Amino acid sequence: MNTEERIRSHLEATTSHLVAEDRLEEVMAEGRRRQIRARTARVLGAAAVVALFVGVLSVLDTQPSGPPVATDPTASVPPDTSSTPETPAPDTTTEATTTTPEALPEPAGVIVGGPDGITVLDREGNTLVELGDSGPYAGISWVAPDRQGGILFQHSTTPMPWEQGTVLRLAAGATEPSQVVAPPPGSTLVPVGTGVGEAGRPLFYYLADTPTGDGSVSRLTAIDLESGETRDLGTIEHGPGASVGVDAGGLVIDLVREGDCREHSFQHITEGPIDSPLSDECFPRTTMTALSADGATMAFLPFQGTELVVRSVRTGEVLWQRQVPAGAFNLWSGEGGWAVQTPDQTVLVSASGETWSLPPAEEGMAVPYVTMDVGMDAGLGGDSAALPCRTTDADLASQDLPEPVAATRRQLARLAASCDYEGLAELAREHGTTLSFGDASDPVDFWVAEGRQGEDPLEILARVLATTPAQDTEAGYWAWPAAHLDPGDEGSWVELERIFGPETVGDLRQYEGYLGWRVGIADDGTWWFFVAGD
Repeated sequence: MNTEERIRSHLEATTSHLVAEDRLEEVMAEGRRRQIRARTARVLGAAAVVALFVGVLSVLDTQPSGPPVATDPTASVPPDTSSTPETPAPDTTTEATTTTPEALPEPAGVIVGGPDGITVLDREGNTLVELGDSGPYAGISWVAPDRQGGILFQHSTTPMPWEQGTVLRLAAGATEPSQVVAPPPGSTLVPVGTGVGEAGRPLFYYLADTPTGDGSVSRLTAIDLESGETRDLGTIEHGPGASVGVDAGGLVIDLVREGDCREHSFQHITEGPIDSPLSDECFPRTTMTALSADGATMAFLPFQGTELVVRSVRTGEVLWQRQVPAGAFNLWSGEGGWAVQTPDQTVLVSASGETWSLPPAEEGMAVPYVTMDVGMDAGLGGDSAALPCRTTDADLASQDLPEPVAATRRQLARLAASCDYEGLAELAREHGTTLSFGDASDPVDFWVAEGRQGEDPLEILARVLATTPAQDTEAGYWAWPAAHLDPGDEGSWVELERIFGPETVGDLRQYEGYLGWRVGIADDGTWWFFVAGD
């Protein structure tokens, strides 16, 4: 998706269905050019489901389909847990019924995926494997066991040459990952989870989210990880209205509608709708839920609550309850049970209710596994990956600038045109340059992430510096393009059309002032900013 398409998609998403002022403030506050990106679904770690704005849910199609459709992820962000009560030991047990589902194998530990890569812990909390990449491709946004001794995962910023949002697999015994599914152009891939299908075959569920003229459409697909066969499970149309989540376990899909309360409905992908008493209940919206690996049971846990309750999907019976430490902010299902993330520890819970206390995973997600055959020599695909950049012409026309300003301009253009990420980053640190209104603590990581989302900040920097500037004499700096300081400068907008195209510029002009990429250099040559948004 090019810049024009991203801006148009953003404007359609933000102006067609929502109050413009409210949405504009939300979008612009991010400061990372999210105003010109395709609309993406957000992975809600607290519920272990994918939250989507939904208008109409189609009937699930249970027939196998052709090649998978794919879409793109976003990282799960745990809620703020900076202030939580003292945490009790998770050892209190309350048996509520003697009815139990078929026994599942006990979990051996958890897989933790986060900003520094992937860590495998045993259930005593010992670190068995640490997998990570250096540089901008270190972060992991989603992880799960592949149920065959390997790991499925998704990078926050996907290494090249894979498409951004690709789900990869590090198979048992492998040293390098392979592609499971990649997003097609214009779509985003949102992992839902893994399950056990017919004859114990491992399944991977995902949503493919594609923008439309008045919203987006998501297609739910299941992939058999042994055969590669896919099953099309139907579509969800996104528009104004309540939100819906999708969770999966075994051959069961849980559709979670968000309104005044949280409502669940269940589908077996081969047998059709499941008449579950849970579907008749209205749960508090703060309740975190996660289907078991076989789809037979569901765990319930209030956000920051202390009581984990497991119930049968078919009968609604409470099978057992366990006390967990206060402040729980994430609940994840995996092989053999669940993992509860709290500020002080991660609680591993088996399908039968046995618990283990592990070190806390403060960021990312922790997912139980039963078997693991991944070695320390394995990689995640990012160590030797290239950085996104297209070299450009560094020649600049002379402009009537003070020499310190002109010198910095030439230096920036040279570094950007040659794709010198480190050189630009060093200069930004030296000058204290503002690069984002959000988090841009590492300039290289920030620019690479932008580049993998479809923007090329370095190319844009070089091209914007070639436009006509304007001077703010009171503040003592120069800005490129001039439209940043003087939105009425029609010549500046014409220059921008040569960079972004007329339709993109037309979309940008719907805002008050110019909020696209701009550069500021102080009179003394200090590089003040290179930002977009407000």
